[in-house]
Amino acid sequence: MVGFYEAPDGENEALFIADKINKYLREATSEHRDDARTAVLYRTNSQSRLVEEALRRYGISTRWWADSAFTSALRFATCSAI
Repeated sequence: MVGFYEAPDGENEALFIADKINKYLREATSEHRDDARTAVLYRTNSQSRLVEEALRRYGISTRWWADSAFTSALRFATCSAI
């Protein structure tokens, strides 16, 4: 799922992301799919804290990956909600 959402601030953006992921994972669970995965790509590393906190509020467990050479050059990080 790729979409566009213009949030009034970082916290609302993070909550929007967490809500979308939560809905997707609930649908996958109701369809008995155990292969549901998501990823969040950040424009800046500072966004990761807000998204991590929002996912935690929704009770979504996460795994974080970052390649330091890549992240330092492009300020990129991913999160997979499982």
